[in-house]
Amino acid sequence: MVYWGPLDTLTRYEWYVTISDGTHTVTGPIWSFATGTVTAVRLASFQALAVDGGVEVEWETVSEVDNIGFNLYRAQSTSAQPELLNQDLIPSQMPGSPIGFVYSFLDESATLGQLYYYWLET
Repeated sequence: MVYWGPLDTLTRYEWYVTISDGTHTVTGPIWSFATGTVTAVRLASFQALAVDGGVEVEWETVSEVDNIGFNLYRAQSTSAQPELLNQDLIPSQMPGSPIGFVYSFLDESATLGQLYYYWLET
């Protein structure tokens, strides 16, 4: 096993293997991977379900490191300007924790039968 670290975020890394017996050399293909950003929140799930009185948006976090809360947005298409649904920040229930929590928000202004897209911001 080879330890590659520390690695920069949002960076592509590549490697290949060369094998030689002193007479013949074979070089393998180039392999690669990319690192992502470090996020304050890791989600286990995010869903929106039609219920009596609107749309129930639920999400479950796995961890909430350095998170103070959430904003929830809704739009009728992916290209439309999202509308902020909550007036105040939805507070983190596990701020700074490696443990997650289950959250729920009732979108009472949603019209049943209408297609909506939801975004969660930390």
